Amino acid sequence: METSVALSLISKCLVLISFTFIDSTGSEKFGCDYTYSSIAGGWFKYQKIPATWYDARLRCSLEGAILASPSTRYKLVVMSKLINNILDEADDFELEVFIGISATFAKGDFSSIEGIPLSEITHRWAESEPDNKNNNEQCLTMNSDTLLSDVNCNKTLPYFCFKPQNLTGEIDDCGPKPEYDYDKRTNSCYKFHTEARTFSHAYLACSAEGGYLTIINNDEEAQVIRELFSKYPATSMIGNFDKYVAFVGVNKWGDDGEWRSIHGETLEAAGYATFAEGEPNNNPIGGHNCGSVYRNAELNDVNCEEPHAFICEKNPKYPAVCDDQINDQT
Repeated sequence: METSVALSLISKCLVLISFTFIDSTGSEKFGCDYTYSSIAGGWFKYQKIPATWYDARLRCSLEGAILASPSTRYKLVVMSKLINNILDEADDFELEVFIGISATFAKGDFSSIEGIPLSEITHRWAESEPDNKNNNEQCLTMNSDTLLSDVNCNKTLPYFCFKPQNLTGEIDDCGPKPEYDYDKRTNSCYKFHTEARTFSHAYLACSAEGGYLTIINNDEEAQVIRELFSKYPATSMIGNFDKYVAFVGVNKWGDDGEWRSIHGETLEAAGYATFAEGEPNNNPIGGHNCGSVYRNAELNDVNCEEPHAFICEKNPKYPAVCDDQINDQT
């Protein structure tokens, strides 16, 4: 009862508080695909495509955010309002989303990604929850009534990402995403990831940052890639993986084995089809279906499931950046 009353009072205050702007000297900016909330002190983004809890946590992290949790009463109210707005638009009655609270490190010991124990978070359980069905429910969800349930972490559900206001960071020529470098020769921004990932996870990382695995379009861009790769000598990369190749946005399409960019162009149409001598060799046979570059920017085929460094590329004007004062919606 106390929780319901508190939520009601906060909800009534929300209309008054939500349009209180931050002084212009403290204005912050973030991607326009996020919705700013002054009452919650940060930015929210609804991820409609269902994902496992682990993939949801990963995508939010790659976007510079965290998997959202109702870790304060204000966040709870805002998340509830966002869910109800989504239901109104979809003319639906129920929505369940993953939240960033789990017991993945120790069964039964639930805490938020920020490290806040569930016991310190105001919450209400759905009927018959938590039940830890089959001793395999270590992740939490929240429904449109703000009730929590424990579920299998490999279930797929939509979710919210949350970007705390004090972690927004700086905006540069490449937007709000960190560690991208603008190159005027190609009018593109590039980032070399030294943390090895599989091709699919490399693709996900670039997408989450508003970009894509780089596609080399001409010899000049190949020179840009050579220069970028040279900034990361093998000795600077940590891990047991080949330090002399990096994933790019090329892979083998269909049974005919034709090599195309991830945007669907043939390499010739994309403007660059220079494979290293003896490549692609598809070694072992049938196992090398993803593209990479050597340090000299010549193309090579590699195993898609073998982790490698990778290079992302993005348009300097994407994603669009909005001011928190303009984008305050909740």
